[in-house]
Amino acid sequence: RDRLDVEIYQKTLETNNREAFYQKMNNIYSNFISWLQKQHPDITDKEILFCSMEILEITNNHKILLLQTTENGLYKLKQRLAKKMNLSSTKDLNHYLKTRCAVTN
Repeated sequence: RDRLDVEIYQKTLETNNREAFYQKMNNIYSNFISWLQKQHPDITDKEILFCSMEILEITNNHKILLLQTTENGLYKLKQRLAKKMNLSSTKDLNHYLKTRCAVTN
């Protein structure tokens, strides 16, 4: 079942083709990826994928599968990302990303 879920995401969102995925996200969410890269030039591809999955409201279980990590690894990723973005907590991260998309959509 997990392999099927990953395959569906890969085919639908093209998560295994970074350029195609970034283009889709930019088109749908008013240049969200471009904005993210400009505001946070040190952000990694994995972190961009995570941010995109937050915007798409993908469940944590599916994020873990797509990012090939563990529950603890996902939490640490969120912590590092919040710190990179100068946010006080991981809860602020979700709000920060959603607010950006609400402004542009």
